[in-house]
Amino acid sequence: MSDVLALTVPALLAGVGLYGALTGTDVFSALTAGALDGLRTVVRIFPALVALLAAVSMLRASGALDALTRLCAPVLAWLGIPPETAVLLLVRPVSGSGALAVGSQLMEQYGPDSYIGRVTAVMVVTAILGYPLLLSLTLKAV
Repeated sequence: MSDVLALTVPALLAGVGLYGALTGTDVFSALTAGALDGLRTVVRIFPALVALLAAVSMLRASGALDALTRLCAPVLAWLGIPPETAVLLLVRPVSGSGALAVGSQLMEQYGPDSYIGRVTAVMVVTAILGYPLLLSLTLKAV
């Protein structure tokens, strides 16, 4: 099994190179163009992400986030959602990148194998995949 995993990345790279050679695509220029687009995206979302994380940190330091978590705890517990994930529930509608950052903080704090970590993982993945999936299903229905 580990031999197959060790060959996965080289096989993928060889497949991309072979596909580029067969279709006449300049793989290197496509790679650099993709990297440039990725850097532009990072530059575009970085200020908002820093501001959102600073706001969440200020809310945590002030105790407002703990008060909100205590307020929502009975409803969340009734739904089977750990109250510690209330921050993620609040940040997700505002920013997907912020939700990813908050999810990372929750994973670091509670661990990925804990119940809170698993619920966080489901929330983050649903947040990342949910909207595009919903959009594609909606467009197919139309």
